[in-house]
Amino acid sequence: MKRMLVFLWAALVVAAYYVVHKPFALPLLQGLWPLAAVAGALAAGQGLGTLVVRGDEGDSRATLALRAGMGLGLLAIIQLALAAVGALSPFISWGAWIIAVGYLIATGRRREWAAAWRWPGDAASRWLALFCGLALGGALLQALAPPTAWDSLVYHLTAPKLYLQTGRLTGAVDL
Repeated sequence: MKRMLVFLWAALVVAAYYVVHKPFALPLLQGLWPLAAVAGALAAGQGLGTLVVRGDEGDSRATLALRAGMGLGLLAIIQLALAAVGALSPFISWGAWIIAVGYLIATGRRREWAAAWRWPGDAASRWLALFCGLALGGALLQALAPPTAWDSLVYHLTAPKLYLQTGRLTGAVDL
């Protein structure tokens, strides 16, 4: 019994020490938040693109890609318009995303998604799908890497943060 109490006391002391002095970080868990944000943006783009691109003719993969592209473009234009009139806020932006994702869920286009994720039938299409998957996977790994270039640290991350803080587009971002 004494040994168990000594062990539990030592475990408690070590755990309390490492709560304050973290020996390592979990970069994988830190990388999940940007992935969730990208997935949410794509879902919002799909939802908004479903309003614009109605036809179901042709390849379902091409239709889904067209909807995503149109929807993401519309989301960008909405954000730009809000910033131009001085109404840019995270609350309004998240609201627009939630409404677009809600519309995507409400339309119930599960068959299109299932058809788009089927493996292609012929060999050339399989090789192309494999190449595209590897290219997108490499781009994803590069995007999850921490920003190190001066340009990305200064303009691409800081300027949007300053726009959100002011709630509008400013003419000259003093960096």
